[in-house]
Amino acid sequence: MTQDFTNMLLLFGASALGKEVKTQYCKNLSKVRELSLMQEVWDVVYSGVRPKIERGEVKIPPEIYTGLEKTFLSNVALNIQKIEFNLSSLRKLEENGIKCAVLKGITIARLYAMPETRVSSDMDILIDANDEEKAVKILAGLGYDCEERSKYDHHMKAYHKTGGLMEVHVALHSAPTNDIILDDEIRYNEEFYRLESGIYTLGIQDNLIYLSAHLIKHLVNDATGVRQMMDLLLYMQEYKEGIDWERYNSLMKKLGYDTLIRVIKGIGVKYWGMEFDDAICDGSGIDELLEDCEIGGVFAKNEKERAQFFSIYTKRRSGKGTLSYLVYRLFRSERSLLSIIFPSPKAIKERFSYVEKHPILLPIGWVHRFIQIILKTSGKETAKTEKATKENDIITRRIKMAEKLGMFRTEDNK
Repeated sequence: MTQDFTNMLLLFGASALGKEVKTQYCKNLSKVRELSLMQEVWDVVYSGVRPKIERGEVKIPPEIYTGLEKTFLSNVALNIQKIEFNLSSLRKLEENGIKCAVLKGITIARLYAMPETRVSSDMDILIDANDEEKAVKILAGLGYDCEERSKYDHHMKAYHKTGGLMEVHVALHSAPTNDIILDDEIRYNEEFYRLESGIYTLGIQDNLIYLSAHLIKHLVNDATGVRQMMDLLLYMQEYKEGIDWERYNSLMKKLGYDTLIRVIKGIGVKYWGMEFDDAICDGSGIDELLEDCEIGGVFAKNEKERAQFFSIYTKRRSGKGTLSYLVYRLFRSERSLLSIIFPSPKAIKERFSYVEKHPILLPIGWVHRFIQIILKTSGKETAKTEKATKENDIITRRIKMAEKLGMFRTEDNK
């Protein structure tokens, strides 16, 4: 982990918690900004650094400061606008008898020192699966462009020019996440919890488990960012007295993620000045986790090659043979092999105009798509060796990290 990333961690922690930012951590601020943009936390970091710049304790060229201010104020304003628009849409859903729970996002942002600086790229809500068709009609009537949810997907995506992306969940996890990453051990059974703002979210215990499971899912799928870690730790602090810690710790241990959670607590203690009695502040994969976080950025946008880690990790964790695992992925994954070869009619129509004009040609479109996949694959053969070498290095690094964090099954949690 580089010193710049360490400084970014320290600045992010102080800003998120409303503590005084230390000037010595503002060195090489352009690089800190680059790293925090990769983590999608620059607005939080800047909110803490801003007073230092205004007082002249951190010196940057006036024109740079003007640009930063303009972007910051614009981001915050747009975030507030998106949130208010989507909340008005939620009220419309609820007025029509659809019970909604907001997931993550604004329900956690309120725990930050400046909630408006925790900018979300989307809004996630949970509804009953039986209400999905009705919800789609209402959202479409409000101007959202609603994508058709694939059979094994757990959420539908709705886009709006003002509200941005709203993900409408009918379940909290996809089948592979639930079946393999979470061992089909998690049951959400609490009533929705009403916040002071009037917004509903998951119950206190359910929300803790969901935030943890969501973080774990992202670590396996792509990457866990510092914002996800902060979200989880702020939630733990806020609801410390209302959480059944014995139940939570027992579940994490059974799933094999207890070391990971304690390491994340250790990051909170070591870099953000938090207090957790069972935190692991050194060893056990903490350095590897932070290195993985720094290299990948949020959602691993800087390391596309790590995508294969999901298949390798879930196959090993599942204990399935090669054939049975392939069959499982073929039929049960959100983005299964079948959905790749045979995309939805809507996707085929968007790709091939002749299918849009003549829907009867849909089978021809599927064949056309399959041929494209074959040609694309064969065309990449020349770059295959170099890519495979890089991919192997990344996968090897991530497997070692997962082993240090105790994320594979052991005799104690099988």
